[in-house]
Amino acid sequence: MESFTIMFDCITDGSALVNVTISDPDSFVAFDFNKKCSIGVRDDLSIKLGNELVVESGKVKPNWLLPSNVVYGDINIEISVQKGIQILTPVQYEGTGIKIRGPGATGAFLSIEPTTFKLLNECKEAGLALVTFDIPYYDSITLGWQHACLNLTETDPDLKLTIGTTAQDSDIVSNSELNIEYQHGKVIDTDIYVTNFYVTASQEIQIPPPILTANKQILHPKFELYSSNLGSEPALFKLNYRCIDDGASEVKVTIPLGVSHVEFTLVKLCKRPQVRVERGGMTANGLFLGIGCAACLITLGIMLYSRKKSRVEEVSTV
Repeated sequence: MESFTIMFDCITDGSALVNVTISDPDSFVAFDFNKKCSIGVRDDLSIKLGNELVVESGKVKPNWLLPSNVVYGDINIEISVQKGIQILTPVQYEGTGIKIRGPGATGAFLSIEPTTFKLLNECKEAGLALVTFDIPYYDSITLGWQHACLNLTETDPDLKLTIGTTAQDSDIVSNSELNIEYQHGKVIDTDIYVTNFYVTASQEIQIPPPILTANKQILHPKFELYSSNLGSEPALFKLNYRCIDDGASEVKVTIPLGVSHVEFTLVKLCKRPQVRVERGGMTANGLFLGIGCAACLITLGIMLYSRKKSRVEEVSTV
């Protein structure tokens, strides 16, 4: 079954009759419906900052309108709508050392299932954070707070993370220190479709799922395998690359560690997937189909011969 999505570009309040016609050379189907449009506040929008609901029914709670609250370290952001699907453009933010990772950095489609992304806090001193959510055709929403900064050594001085491309190496991160090649972006060639990473920690910890941030018009990266339990034994993280178009996409790999994180950068070179067409020669499927047809013809011939022989014997008997 084929499916399609209709996106509505509402520019004012009101209702409009929408006509849809789907056709091919032999037939067509048509239907229509009424679309109700509204602008202003999207009244089914919810945003959670950490465990706190800060936007409910499209309205910001008063203590988040002014930057009076204090937020420590990294924090999860969840955003959802209760009705239909809504576009979210890349989240805008201001503040020293503030970064967005996950769907919020590249834009996303919102639905009743929360879209989760992470705000990373890499500053060295407290400061003001402003984060703006642009909801096309509705009023944008801005949250503000005072952020207090924590880094990995401040969170737990004894926690050291090591990441390598083999179980014995530490060529990406060594004792929580990032290799300079992975600061600017380690280049991954077009003919590489999977990269393995091995992660160890100086003490046993549990971590949330790793976060991937990339240009989704070029590349869809995904962790096929990762471990939420880290310790002295190397844990395998298997990263798959699915290229969509020609080009190069920066891939930010973020491993959350509670209120802090470790992050490194890859640059994946991509080629647009090509449709494979078989020419001059028989494929395996074609061979099996040919054998099947030949078997059917042989069976049919035997049946016709048996019937003809039977009729001849009847005539001879008479």
